[in-house]
Amino acid sequence: MNWRKSILVRVAVLFVLLGSVTAVSMGIIAYSFAKHAIAKNMYNAHKDVVWQLSKSIDFEVQKNLAIITSLYYDENLKKIFMENNASEYEMIQMEARAVDIVRQTKNTQPLNNCNIILFDASGGVYGMVTEGTDFTWLEGKPYFSKLASSRSIIWEGGSTGIGKNNEGRFIISAIKAVKDKHGRVLYYIVAETDEKVFFDLYKGTLNLNNTICIVDEYGTIASSSIREQNGESFSEQYGVTAEQLDSGLDRKVRLNSRDYMVLKKQISGTNWWIVDMVPFKQMSEEVFWLRMVLGIFILVMIVFTVVLTLMLMLYFGRPINQLKHCMMQVTKGKFSEHMDYQRDDEIKVLAEGFNMMVEDLKIYMKDLVYQQQLLRNAELKAMQAQIRPHFLYNTLESISYLAQMGENSKIKVLAQSLIGLLRMTIGDIRSTITLEEELEGVRQYINIQNIRYGNTLRESIYAEPEIMECKILKLLLQPIVENAIIHGIAPLSASGIVMIYGKRDEDGICIEISDNGVGMEAGEVERLLSDRKREGNFSEIGIANVQDRIQTLYGKKYGVAIFSQPGCGTTVEVHLPYILSKGDEIKNEGKETEDTDC
Repeated sequence: MNWRKSILVRVAVLFVLLGSVTAVSMGIIAYSFAKHAIAKNMYNAHKDVVWQLSKSIDFEVQKNLAIITSLYYDENLKKIFMENNASEYEMIQMEARAVDIVRQTKNTQPLNNCNIILFDASGGVYGMVTEGTDFTWLEGKPYFSKLASSRSIIWEGGSTGIGKNNEGRFIISAIKAVKDKHGRVLYYIVAETDEKVFFDLYKGTLNLNNTICIVDEYGTIASSSIREQNGESFSEQYGVTAEQLDSGLDRKVRLNSRDYMVLKKQISGTNWWIVDMVPFKQMSEEVFWLRMVLGIFILVMIVFTVVLTLMLMLYFGRPINQLKHCMMQVTKGKFSEHMDYQRDDEIKVLAEGFNMMVEDLKIYMKDLVYQQQLLRNAELKAMQAQIRPHFLYNTLESISYLAQMGENSKIKVLAQSLIGLLRMTIGDIRSTITLEEELEGVRQYINIQNIRYGNTLRESIYAEPEIMECKILKLLLQPIVENAIIHGIAPLSASGIVMIYGKRDEDGICIEISDNGVGMEAGEVERLLSDRKREGNFSEIGIANVQDRIQTLYGKKYGVAIFSQPGCGTTVEVHLPYILSKGDEIKNEGKETEDTDC
């Protein structure tokens, strides 16, 4: 047994490959879904953390907002800064009163390590600040120009504090301008909160190697779990801009050859964001055992597939080999072979079908011998087709009449045409001739009929040069031309014309025979193709016999097609295979037989 050509081996290999691919695919899909679920759970867990931190940070922010709002609407504080032309002593008193109002306001608010500083429009500073701090500290801020026109609070992060208790520390500031009824700025309120206050809120969540940052609207890191990042640019550190955070970013980024999941939430009342950077490596330990289990599952599935395939090969291989042996015996002509199979399955159906096929094949062989005998008889009849005596009598009578009239030139044409027809039908025993020879015989026949009908016939015969040597059945076109002359043109009172045109087409060659005769009804066309007893005046071959001869030899694909309408003439198309030699004919017959069987 040739294992390389065995379909069982091929099916077994395909089955093993299919099972292996299926197991691997299922494992990969299961792994992907599980990994996705783990990532989703991790995402949701950190999202909850971010949400809780946002609430806690928002609570601290609200403390600053509360004191700034209280100071903003304090009319006594406004009156202090509305007094003009005060003396130095009065200025000291003003500062003391302002500081006292701030102290009283802080005592009423639950602040945590917050420092309040006031700057008036003339450059005065009110509060406990670092030595040397003046109004220029505020004027140097990029947002200072917006303070006078903005009605909201400006938030700043990433800078060091100016208050004595926040000196040298990173702070988060909230700044707001207080104006009089004319829109003139009276003073600026600055609320400083130590950054460590916010760090203490999220440092307890840093048990998963994640990084948490608070990023202001300018992309500056106001607070970070990585302490040295405070005051740095977030985009430079992580490749994510403030605009991307603002657009709703929750995505994966790659930093220092490590993948991070970015989660964020905007802090209420500000344009700031709390951002959680979670390394995907955290999932490694969780998916490790998952990979191990799936790997074992895939290995077991492959081994199971191989064992099952071997069992199936043994189960189906034996009866298939038996069927193969029986078929080989049949190909050698031993039609007595039968296959015995007892299992009640699909192979039993094949075995019964094989046995029926052998019986049918016996009958088919008998029918094939009979059909071949019919074909030989049809060819013999075509070869032995003789000119009918009545046609000879009329032609000879026409020669006699022309001799009496002294029409020697017409006698010569008529006699030569008759001799050519006799040579083709009586002297040539071939069943097939070239198209050129058949057209010459048709031309001779038209010459005879033209003289008999008083020179009222015209002809136009042309075929493409490449098909002139094609082999066709003898006397294939003459019966069609005869029908055109006798039944189409003869009833006319005027002269007629017969046009023959041969060409190459997709399936072989096509020969068109057209006339300008009286035409036919559709029913007459059908009778013409079905009436096999309708014989011509020239021979015993009619158009129905032409159809049978073509389709018997070449198959149903070829034959005669008639197109006609009363008063519009008739066109007959003869479709034949393109055959140049006997070898081509045999090849074409085999192809047609194959097509017919299919």
